[in-house]
Amino acid sequence: MSTDGRIVDIVNFNADASCLANSSWLSALQGGSHSTLYHWLSVYVGMQKKVVLGFPGVTVADIAQLNPQCITLINENPDVFEIILRPFAHDIGLLRTADGFLTNLKLGIDIIEQEFKHVSSVYLPPEFMCNSAQISVLAGLGVEAVCLFPARFDEEVERRIPLEPFPIKGILGATMSTLPIDRTISEAYLDGIHCYNADAWNQSINRPESRSGFSWRDGESSFLLPDTIGREQAWLDSEKNVTRAFLSETDLTTNKSSTIPNQIESYPIHSFSAWVNEMKMYWFIDKVSQIEAELSALSLIQKSLWLQVINSDILSAVEKLSPQIDLVTDPDVRRVAPFVIHRQAKAFAGEELLHLLQNIHDPSARAYLETSSDPHMVLVRHRLAYLSASRIEF
Repeated sequence: MSTDGRIVDIVNFNADASCLANSSWLSALQGGSHSTLYHWLSVYVGMQKKVVLGFPGVTVADIAQLNPQCITLINENPDVFEIILRPFAHDIGLLRTADGFLTNLKLGIDIIEQEFKHVSSVYLPPEFMCNSAQISVLAGLGVEAVCLFPARFDEEVERRIPLEPFPIKGILGATMSTLPIDRTISEAYLDGIHCYNADAWNQSINRPESRSGFSWRDGESSFLLPDTIGREQAWLDSEKNVTRAFLSETDLTTNKSSTIPNQIESYPIHSFSAWVNEMKMYWFIDKVSQIEAELSALSLIQKSLWLQVINSDILSAVEKLSPQIDLVTDPDVRRVAPFVIHRQAKAFAGEELLHLLQNIHDPSARAYLETSSDPHMVLVRHRLAYLSASRIEF
């Protein structure tokens, strides 16, 4: 980690993101090697740009069921793609019971290791939510390091987080390396796809005080904008003087000689404010929590549905405002126009899935699950089929 311009580009790609319509995700998967997702991956292959992909297990299930060509493409290009460890559901980990956390985590890891060949031993927690008991679980499973985004925490905590990998403690004597995400580089990606260039990205990485670092971004971001492939390609094509690296090529050992005043010793606890701002979904959280308390008693299909109602974006879609941005609409004309990325009806889908989970033995509910043509139900059926066929115990 010593060369200027050296970056590990870590991508969170969440098929259940609050702004990504289920119909749009299904469309992005259609067409095999002619699909939008395949073309998006092919941009990296064509330019030989290394990237670390963070697919939650639920996203992997969608791809495996509806576009296995993408998994083949990733596996055939281990010099371009590395996969980071994720749970199955992109959930709010701090809400999980010990059993619920382990169930979601192990299923995600098992699916990732089943489908992909080039997998790192680093964990990317959904929403950067993790506690010290969960750090201990991760360490016990052999996870080498966990990602942390200092900008997600208040200023006092952010000041206490080093810029380089550093050790943190889990309960009962567990320890692990922590990889701090660079806020400036991460935010520069959005400027890149909004403006069809990598000017801000290049500057953030190659600024005079720059050093090797880790970036984090939502991979589905470009799928929320017009001209998905054109924006991603223009950004990557204009990237200059940047050395991309994999986690497996990066020194993840902690620098114990480099400390800052009052450096944190354990993984900081993330705020819930953005997910429970007006407590609109508190009733939903409570019902899901009651079900999770009896998780071991649930049937396979009930557990499969539970894994989809713990999605963090069910809450985000209700509590967070729709992002409003300034978007370059044409790379040649450079005209800028306001653009709203609308939150989708994830709460409706979550409520419907919760009802099905609670009433799975009702013939009418079961018939609806098996026949509904609504996009979220189409995805649910494919996910249930994948989990049923995978033979992975959970």
